[in-house]
Amino acid sequence: MKIWSFDDPQSFGARTIVRGALRGMEEYGWQIHAPRLDPAAGMPALKSDLLAFSPDCVFFVNQPPGLYYARMGLGPDEWEHLPYRRLVWILDDPFILGNDPFHQDDIILIADPAFETTVRLRGGIQVHFLPVASDIEQQGTIRDKYAAPVGYVGSVKNMENWSKKVPPDLRDYLDRIIVEKVRRPSVPFDRLFQEIPLSPGRRVTLDGPLAYYLYVMANNRFRIERLEQLVPFGLQLYGGNDWLSFVQNSALRHRYRGTLDPITETPDFYRSVAVSVNLRSLQGFTAPTQRDFNVPAAGGFLLSANLGMEPAAACVPYWEGIRSPTFRNAMELVEQTQHFLQSPSERVEWVTEVQQVIDRRHRYVHRVKQIAEILGGAD
Repeated sequence: MKIWSFDDPQSFGARTIVRGALRGMEEYGWQIHAPRLDPAAGMPALKSDLLAFSPDCVFFVNQPPGLYYARMGLGPDEWEHLPYRRLVWILDDPFILGNDPFHQDDIILIADPAFETTVRLRGGIQVHFLPVASDIEQQGTIRDKYAAPVGYVGSVKNMENWSKKVPPDLRDYLDRIIVEKVRRPSVPFDRLFQEIPLSPGRRVTLDGPLAYYLYVMANNRFRIERLEQLVPFGLQLYGGNDWLSFVQNSALRHRYRGTLDPITETPDFYRSVAVSVNLRSLQGFTAPTQRDFNVPAAGGFLLSANLGMEPAAACVPYWEGIRSPTFRNAMELVEQTQHFLQSPSERVEWVTEVQQVIDRRHRYVHRVKQIAEILGGAD
């Protein structure tokens, strides 16, 4: 099978997943063609490459294939008649990714079962749950520059410009909701709006842009509060440059070390720190994420936040044999960190066991086998 996709150097987290999936397809025996997107030229420059390659199937992420085709300069009257099958993997919450519709013939993979409702509301018909896998194929290298008792690599986002657009009275109300969300991560925002109305008889309606604002603000707060507890352990913090606007007046001000390349540097970071911390998104997804696979695949030990949500039934088989130790609150985070720093043999045992499970079940070639079955069933 001939697969066409493209490599977007500006897609950050999604890029490593796409590259992993394409490697898995190649290992499975498919012919892959994925030109690098030139940000200056944009998507229209890819149109001739796509048509010249003439694939059996195109592969995109996070947005409907029709939107990608439109960005290339192909209208519906053109792309609907192309003989290429259309495969898209939704890796993030489609509720906050826009309202562009899916076509009934799009073959849609969702990385978490929670995405299904929104995908179907946007016209998706052929929807299949498929979680991500490990895109790290060999252990990282222990490097002195990354060596630390505790490490975290992840993002925050400066929402100052968004906040300025919110009326002061509403902003104060949303701040209360955000504080409550951090305190009770398992409670969804729409329920918090019901429990804590804006005023008697007035409730806020949750739409995509508001959900994005709330989740980013809540995740920022949650991550900063938890990471501040780890400063006494010698935390090393890496992530995007937006951290600079948060750490200046925080206990984290001397802990931020800059950015890491997710492909060439992050595996070594995971391997070099004694305990990597996993601060799950407060969006409440229950499928394993890339970090659940990548940290042990790189040879690192993982300690994860438990947000109090049971995994959806479809997720349960993917959790077997890979679950990391957890903490439910700041006190448990400190206790668990102390315990595992003093228990290197437990860390090594966990990493060894999980690596074996990943090698058997959670490489991208394993996911591509499932994709092949889905494509076969969609014929």
